[in-house]
Order: sequence, then C-alpha cells, then structure tokens
Amino acid sequence: MTAFKTPATPDISPSERGLTSSNETHGEVDSKIELPYMDYETQNGHPYIVDLYELSDNWKDELGGFGEEVATIDSYIKNKIDLGEIANSQKAIKAELKKIEKLTGMDKEERVVMKLGNVAAYTKFLMESDNIKFNVRKYKNG
Repeated sequence: MTAFKTPATPDISPSERGLTSSNETHGEVDSKIELPYMDYETQNGHPYIVDLYELSDNWKDELGGFGEEVATIDSYIKNKIDLGEIANSQKAIKAELKKIEKLTGMDKEERVVMKLGNVAAYTKFLMESDNIKFNVRKYKNG
C-alpha cells in the first residue's frame, strides 16, 4: 500500500495573508460584499427595491403602502434575471431602474410616491409588451 504525503501548511497570520479586516479574521462575512438580487429578500426580509427607494417598514401597509408597486417592479426584474437579460446583482438592478426612471422622466423627481408609481406602471407596460411579443412568436407558425 502506498502512502501519500501532503505538504505541511505553515501557520500564517491573517496579516501575512493580506487580511486586514477584523471581521475576516473572525470568520465573519464582510459587510461590503453585495448580495445577488435574487437572494436579497431572503436575507433581509424585503425586496431590494424597498431599500433602494428608502421605503422603510411602511412599504407593505394596506393603506398608503407600496406593496403593489414593489411587487410589480420586483416581478419585472426577476423575470429579466431569469431570462438572462439583466445580471443578478444590485448594481445591475440599480442601473436598470435608473434607466427606467430616465425614460419615464422620473430621474429628477424627488417624491418617492411619484417615482415609484411611474416606474411600476412602466415595468407593468414592459411586461405586458413582452407577453404580447411572446404570444406573437408562439402562435405565428400555428
């Protein structure tokens, strides 16, 4: 029977490995690591859009909340990620929403109510448009 030797790994301190953060030396995850969009809600208990638009905990109130708008935008984004049209990152989602804000003229709007309502309406329009395109392709040869 042949025995294999493994090289001994020298004990290297975190600073010698280039780790300077005290969080990394204790095995904790660095808070600067960005979660993928699809994992954000699981980790934080609410969609990324809630934090992006600074909606606080009132976003899902039945009266005066933004539950429907957030759900519409979130559905649009998740569909685009599933189709591979948008990267599964907070940075990509932020850029996509900024693009939509610019297209709808909401990029300079400061009132979240106006901005979120318009972005939600536009994403709903985009989803309906995509659905029409899908159905045309689906039934074109039928």
